[in-house]
Amino acid sequence: MNTHRQLNKIIVAHRWSAQVTVISLMSFLLQACNRDAVNAGSPALATAPLTLPTPTTPTTPTTVTTPSTPSTSTPSLVPTPVTATATATAPVTAPVVSSDKGMTVSESNNTAVLKGGVSPFKNALTKLDPSPNPPTTAHTYKFNNGPLKNPLKGWSGAQFYTNPEWTVGHQYIDWSGFEPSQGHFDYPFVENIINQPGSKGKHVVLRLFCDFWSNVPTHCPQWIRDQIGVATITGKDNAKITDYNDTRYVDRAKSAIAALAYQYDKDPRVMAFELGLLGYFGEWHTARFTNLDGSGYNISTDTKSAILNAYETNFTQKKLEGRYPWDETLKKSTRIGFHNDVFNPNNSQSNDFNNNIFDHPDLVKYGPIGGEVPDRNNDELKAEKPLLLHGAGATMINNGHYSYMFAGAYNVNPGETDYDKFLDLSKLMGYNYQIKSANFADTLSKQDTMYVDIEVENIGVAPISYDWNVEFALLNNKYEPVTSSQADCSLTKVLGQNDVKPSTTTSGSTEVPPPNVVKPSTNLILSKLSPGDYKVAVRISQPGATEKKDVLWGLDARNVYIQFANESVILPEKGGIPTLTEVNIDHKLLVVEGKWGSDNEFIGGWSVLGTATVTGPK
Repeated sequence: MNTHRQLNKIIVAHRWSAQVTVISLMSFLLQACNRDAVNAGSPALATAPLTLPTPTTPTTPTTVTTPSTPSTSTPSLVPTPVTATATATAPVTAPVVSSDKGMTVSESNNTAVLKGGVSPFKNALTKLDPSPNPPTTAHTYKFNNGPLKNPLKGWSGAQFYTNPEWTVGHQYIDWSGFEPSQGHFDYPFVENIINQPGSKGKHVVLRLFCDFWSNVPTHCPQWIRDQIGVATITGKDNAKITDYNDTRYVDRAKSAIAALAYQYDKDPRVMAFELGLLGYFGEWHTARFTNLDGSGYNISTDTKSAILNAYETNFTQKKLEGRYPWDETLKKSTRIGFHNDVFNPNNSQSNDFNNNIFDHPDLVKYGPIGGEVPDRNNDELKAEKPLLLHGAGATMINNGHYSYMFAGAYNVNPGETDYDKFLDLSKLMGYNYQIKSANFADTLSKQDTMYVDIEVENIGVAPISYDWNVEFALLNNKYEPVTSSQADCSLTKVLGQNDVKPSTTTSGSTEVPPPNVVKPSTNLILSKLSPGDYKVAVRISQPGATEKKDVLWGLDARNVYIQFANESVILPEKGGIPTLTEVNIDHKLLVVEGKWGSDNEFIGGWSVLGTATVTGPK
């Protein structure tokens, strides 16, 4: 279907070029996989249910058998490419959230304004001290339409397709490569896929699949047919398809899902998993297959329900995405977002997808909306690309609430015509946080407790997929934090601007901001500081990033913190450092670039709001 799918076949053919380590699948891990939930943004920091053997590097695939009982030891903090066993656990019950209906959107300057309807989210307002002492001063900053790149959003890469501004990668996992023999799972094979240029250092969206549309079902493991006995059905034009409705196929698919979740459900690099393993390309459709008698092949409701339940049961941390929001099985779930694999301004199914998401805006709270651009020929590109870049793309992104999209044939490279418009569409996707004001005292005593807050509006089209940490700090003259505190707020509850009423409402005497506005706040302790001037700063970062680790996460430092949609000056590490006074007088933020430290902890990523003077004895 897409070029990067075809490239996957070449990679699969050489999968054994990498040295691999495999471990047999054992049923005893039913209890071991039923582990406590941890923050989804920092899965690598969880304690695994057993200690796995250190992987070796044999010249041929090796099977290592796990011990007969689980261990309670704590393994390395990051996903080492080893194999493990996973089996289904009890289904996870998602919280029930009320939905909103009857929303309409009007277009203006590539933005959308909601008219009518009630948001499904509660407001994420947080304020610790309504009457701080000493009194605070309001600080404001110039607006823009967002930074060139931010994590978990925008145009995405795939396979060998990449761009310096992309932060998301999209990759397919060939089941025959992941499980080359029954019960043996090759995690190094998956690591090689994640580390391809299109996703290395980025947050990745993964899909495990069985069949591409072809005359030879090369991606379904051969042992499924030879040992298990699942049939490959031959239709007209010698087309092939696996019999997904065979319960033996479903059982083996569920085991593969469990094994994939065991290793990657808490991996900080993973943004989401698409529900694969059914239909061509793992898209839950059989549209290109016709039986010899002229009938089609339909995937049964029971099969769909079983696969969906396996994903929802085993993936308790990561977001999930289904293909069709109108599918009777998928639309009942409150755990999944969706992906549109025919993103195209002239495609009727793509328009149906966008309209369905638009008509059911509550879906955006369950998971990200993403997808990919289909293969296009030159004539199609000439007709479609100008439409996309000059109006239609913004409408599609607004209506579909897209957080990411593999650009594919619509990609525009740096220096090419309309590259700025291409980047504007990327900025429009997903969340886009803009600081409207910040409140803090300009002068305080060491005996004071410093109250600080920011009012942030999400001018993007969707909420962020995970709750990242909002942290305030005072920085010294080296831009290092000397006192800090994390705010108590939930960013996932902050809607995009096309899901809100045009004005705020009130409850009694308290103003309630619209659901795309959040006001995180905290108190900073000053008693241990020396008198002097400090920089007041805020940072939104991926949970667990700032902690020390045995091994680096494998994410670019820029992909673990968020910049704001305000005019900013980037603080370089060497030379040319503007003074904070010069920056803030011009109502700009000073951004301290993030980097990984010597102990694999994230450093920096602060947006400096201004200066506060602390007085008192030394």
